[in-house]
Amino acid sequence: FCFDNRSKKKNIVVIPVNTAFDTHVTRKLEGNVYPVVSENTIHGQWLIRLIESGEQKEQIDVRIAESLRYTGFNPMKESKIEHRKKVCYPIGSVAIIETGNAVYFLVAIAEFDDFNNARSSADDIDSAITSLLNVYDRLGMGYDLYIPLMGTGLSRAGLSSQEAYDLLTKSLMKNRSKIRGHIHLILRFEDRCDIKL
Repeated sequence: FCFDNRSKKKNIVVIPVNTAFDTHVTRKLEGNVYPVVSENTIHGQWLIRLIESGEQKEQIDVRIAESLRYTGFNPMKESKIEHRKKVCYPIGSVAIIETGNAVYFLVAIAEFDDFNNARSSADDIDSAITSLLNVYDRLGMGYDLYIPLMGTGLSRAGLSSQEAYDLLTKSLMKNRSKIRGHIHLILRFEDRCDIKL
């Protein structure tokens, strides 16, 4: 829906991230006491693909910071943890990164603890979805919105695939007045058997 999108119509693809909008992908654990973004997350896979497409990590950081200012999200605190960004934003903060064929809405769903482990909850996910839909209503221009299930993996919200699906659909229904385009829910192939649609 994004990197390989060859249609003339842009899509908006949601990328769940941490509240610091970190851009360092940890690919090696040996000698790394505080891993940052896992390459096994949507966040990590997106960063890897974006950098492979020619974007520089430093430029991505600048674009994220500028977008957060533009969308009206202000830093809430500073982190004192080494090896990661110092400024953190509230859950539900959204940064917009646009490439030639896609628009990415990076939505903060989890905070990192002192060991860079993500921490989130069902309430955090619900709050993040509501905030995401507010930004989509204001800036989405009717583009199709692709949303993955959130809270099932390394965010540590502890949601099953069914619980994440139910939470997402409930949040979408609660905020349906803010939806101006088509919404596409993205499920991993292995989750499809576990979810009652």
